[in-house]
Amino acid sequence: MRRGAEDWGFRWADTKELTHGLHPYPARMVPQVARRLLGRYSKPGGLVLDPFCGSGTVLVEAVLLGRRAVGVDVNPLAVLLARVKSKPVEPGLVRGSLRKLLAEVSADLGLLRSGRLLAELPEFPNVRYWFKEGVGEELSVVMRRVQGLGEPRLRALALVCLSQCARRASNIYSAGDTFTKRLREEELQSHTPDVEHFFTQSVNKAITAMQAFYNASARGRFGVAQVLQGDARSLPLPDCSVDAVVTSPPYGEERSTVSYTRWSRVSAPWLGFTTEMFRSASRASLGESPRQGWRLPETLRAALEPVAREDPLLARAASRFFADYFSSLGEMARVLVRGGRCCVVVGDRSLRRRRIPVGAITREMGEALGLGHIKSFKRRIPSKSIPWSVAKGETIHGENIVIMRKQ
Repeated sequence: MRRGAEDWGFRWADTKELTHGLHPYPARMVPQVARRLLGRYSKPGGLVLDPFCGSGTVLVEAVLLGRRAVGVDVNPLAVLLARVKSKPVEPGLVRGSLRKLLAEVSADLGLLRSGRLLAELPEFPNVRYWFKEGVGEELSVVMRRVQGLGEPRLRALALVCLSQCARRASNIYSAGDTFTKRLREEELQSHTPDVEHFFTQSVNKAITAMQAFYNASARGRFGVAQVLQGDARSLPLPDCSVDAVVTSPPYGEERSTVSYTRWSRVSAPWLGFTTEMFRSASRASLGESPRQGWRLPETLRAALEPVAREDPLLARAASRFFADYFSSLGEMARVLVRGGRCCVVVGDRSLRRRRIPVGAITREMGEALGLGHIKSFKRRIPSKSIPWSVAKGETIHGENIVIMRKQ
């Protein structure tokens, strides 16, 4: 880092404080980055939009800073997580209800193990592939108790705990990993997940996290967040209605980068989601719809030309992604008020071992849409769960924080 340059790495920061650590989610924005952007480019009481809200990092920080916030995402699990994480609930209500739930779950699991209670697996493809015999039945018992909670906010919070428990109890290699792969057969033989222990841990963590979030929210001007399931290319918001945008969009199409929907499907059977919900989310992901008449910006065209000579299909898929990305930026520009700031956090992805300058492409697209570039910051990623280098080349080492203003 240059002497005197602003540090955006937040290397020693706690990125799982408050409700941020309730549940893993791929490629989360660092809370401290969202906090700085919101504090600098939005005002108390103003309306902030995150059209790719993921698990709700920006929304949580907006609530803490006394902003009104709207989050949009196509992924049903992301919508659940964002709603729960950004909605403070009274600690006494959470503590009493969830501890009662733990006692009921423990009693039911005892009956199941003694053969005095039957449990049926939900109808979902490949449930037996991802969950060992007995584990699925125990998760079904927990699910039945969670669904019986009458208070919607508590039921949603308990579902997040159940989702975290299901990921840890599943046959996936790592519960928090960005990619979803199954344990090898020899590893499965010694894999004996403890559903009751995992669920108890998740609930106790949720009680502590929600109390801290509620207390932190109550100290400041209480912001409010709304989360919508929708498409960033067609935002359900009127023109010139948003004061600021703070977001971190996907860096590429799902088939070539992180598949948020595939990652989310592991715990889906226990949350009431259907396979069609995830098929719809996948179809609505950036790059999944063919585009006609799309003219590539100069920077993107120059970056994709050598890729197209080696792998035309990969270059075409990337072109479709950037066409949809351009549409989503157009929607951000449409809903922003004049003079409103658009803050986009993106990494420069690689294709065929060639770096694609997504930050520069974002600036060029923004200019074409009436989003004038103010400045950009470079952020070095201090650590991550995936390797820095893989067979296809280097993974993303840093991010561009692009600040634009609607002209």
